Amino acid sequence: MEFEAIREIIACLPRGRTLFYYFPDRYAIYLLSRYLGEGRAVAEVKSSSFAKLLQRPTLKSIVGKKGDGHLSTDDLGAAWAVEPECYLLTLGSWGPEKRNRWSHYYHQTSRPGANLVLQLNFSSRHNRSYRALIKPGRAAPFQTSVHPIARRGFHTLAWARLDVDLDTGEALIEEVQTDWLRYAQSAKRRADTWHTDPEMRRALETIYFNGVDIDVKALQTYVDEVLRVHLRVWDEAMLTAVFEFLLDELGVRRIYYHDYDCGRRLKSIAGSGPPRSVYSRLPSRFCFAKVSEAPEFLMSKPTRTLRTLVRAGHLRFWKLDFDDLDHAAGRSMH
Repeated sequence: MEFEAIREIIACLPRGRTLFYYFPDRYAIYLLSRYLGEGRAVAEVKSSSFAKLLQRPTLKSIVGKKGDGHLSTDDLGAAWAVEPECYLLTLGSWGPEKRNRWSHYYHQTSRPGANLVLQLNFSSRHNRSYRALIKPGRAAPFQTSVHPIARRGFHTLAWARLDVDLDTGEALIEEVQTDWLRYAQSAKRRADTWHTDPEMRRALETIYFNGVDIDVKALQTYVDEVLRVHLRVWDEAMLTAVFEFLLDELGVRRIYYHDYDCGRRLKSIAGSGPPRSVYSRLPSRFCFAKVSEAPEFLMSKPTRTLRTLVRAGHLRFWKLDFDDLDHAAGRSMH
């Protein structure tokens, strides 16, 4: 994306923090509600690409109680958790303001330019426990400023980098990532390793990690108790926030997501790379389909790497097109 386009999108949206509530399986409720519209027969849903959503524990019980064989968005309201987890959403950017300063290997975007970033930040409830247990002071042991985290005192749990083209009505999810959970778990593993010996455990009550001396017992409590719920849902919460943002705020209905191997080549990611599950199990869970095509806005001005992938027959993306789903549903009703 051009940096100016990102600036215009951010300027058009409400300023300040946006509350976002999440609980396990809420992604399934959201996707199914988009598909149901005014309501559909359960049999129709079971024959669609959203059939797997009905197997989620939260929805399975609701479907089991539907004696009339018809499912509506009102029915899904019963699945809403009493005390969902609260997060704060912010927007940012990743990449240079001027295209000539773009670096393929550093910025890791699929085309020259910048990305719009949606950030999922912890709430004040988490932040109070974090400060009490970790006592970070002015340091930031579980995040790094060279990644697209939020500023102004927010603590970013995860972020998604997005390439959006409003003219084609497409979006590409470039990256879904968390530093916070990865670093926190790394610190705890290090502490656990160092303190397996009873004598060492008595001698070393703290661990030094990224600028902070952290009490080992407090670190264990923080990871095992405070972060437990976030570890379970961070990826699906982040992707649900992306869907709500793209569909409800920007009106984008054709969404692409990187395939692990093809995405690494397009973005020139070296080394061990990101967790494979984030680019395989996660998009599959959200009902994306694997396709041998790329977003139109990439194909209109293909990079050399993209052309090579096309010629070799190695082009792979995940895709979810809500217009296609609506057309298919319309055909099934006639």
